[in-house]
Amino acid sequence: MIFLVGFAFKGIDGLVELAAGIPLLVLRPGQVEAAARTITAGELQEDPDDLVAHLVRHGAATLSADATLFAAAYLIVHGLVKLGIVAAIFRGSRRLYPWAVAALSAFVVWQGTNSCATPASAWRC
Repeated sequence: MIFLVGFAFKGIDGLVELAAGIPLLVLRPGQVEAAARTITAGELQEDPDDLVAHLVRHGAATLSADATLFAAAYLIVHGLVKLGIVAAIFRGSRRLYPWAVAALSAFVVWQGTNSCATPASAWRC
């Protein structure tokens, strides 16, 4: 029973990732920043030193178009992979696993390549 509940949460998480990634495809970084300001405004009025709200604002303010595209692609593909794995598990199929590993590995390679190519990267490639 716990296994099924865990997989139900995995499916819900996949839906949330998919729902978060789709708007990032159409929003520009400035729009993401404006949304972050709107969402965090109430919390910062209540607690002006709220670390999470400040981190959300800073992250949104420094978001580039490439980073927005990567985040959208990652969230959408990762959400679809999770939903696919959950559906496959409930059907008793394991044929999706190699494709899921390949998709997530491709994102690791893409992010690593981008991190190495960025001059300000903490990675020393």
